[in-house]
Amino acid sequence: MFACKSLCDLAKRAQDIGLRELQLEFTSRAVELKNDDGWSWQQHGKALLDNGRLPNALAAYEQAIIFSKSAAAYNGRAETLRSLNRPHEALEAYEAVIAAHPEDVVAKNGCACVLIDMRRFGDAMKTLPDEDAGITMNWIGFHIRGMCILKQGHVSDASEGLQVGVKRCPGPKSRDYVASALAIANLRQGENEIASRVLGEMDKQHADESNRHELVCPSGPILVRMHVWGVCGLEKEATQAYERLPATLPQHEQDTKKELAHRHIHHLPPTTSDDWGIDRLSECLLAA
Repeated sequence: MFACKSLCDLAKRAQDIGLRELQLEFTSRAVELKNDDGWSWQQHGKALLDNGRLPNALAAYEQAIIFSKSAAAYNGRAETLRSLNRPHEALEAYEAVIAAHPEDVVAKNGCACVLIDMRRFGDAMKTLPDEDAGITMNWIGFHIRGMCILKQGHVSDASEGLQVGVKRCPGPKSRDYVASALAIANLRQGENEIASRVLGEMDKQHADESNRHELVCPSGPILVRMHVWGVCGLEKEATQAYERLPATLPQHEQDTKKELAHRHIHHLPPTTSDDWGIDRLSECLLAA
């Protein structure tokens, strides 16, 4: 049991710094050691999901549910269903968690993301906690709210809210996600240089912090940087962002990476519209 916990702790550390293949290796060993441990299966499901092995991730989460029946395992299953493009099943799964655990923030945030995917923006906003509740304990919900407003075309309102979020988010990783969303809003308004400045200030703010590597590790914000630097003609910075991306990405992020590399690394004519690129980056941040 202690060996499984240690392996899962190592897997979480690998996940935090973007070593997804190592993350999967650790969780695979954990479930081999003790195949009736729900926590190990839950971590294995996350590792499989992060490595884009979606059917296997779904099966792992179902094993986790058998042995633990924890809300986290049910949420992982719902997240995987969403990644498998099975939104109605994902919505049903999240709603079941909320019915059993009305205060479960992860389920509410996930449910809101599915509703946004289905373009049920009003329902998504109702699912999220009230904005007055603040963002210290639920910065992800604040981030999702801003993305939901942005997807409805209310760019100025989204930008104002996200600017508040950048100032109030509790840590560097959370601020980076919200700043990335703000940069997307800037791009939507045609304010490319402002988007570049937002991300540049974020990088400068954390340049001397020991956790800077962890800050830039999540793939969504890195993809946003790659595009912003590219459209601003900052070839060196765009290439550095490209090289920081993990080798293994979920399919929607892999497709986005391929298109952005086509434009900004290989300098070939775009195969999609600029709106497509911004929409895909929005999806990458919502899936994070």
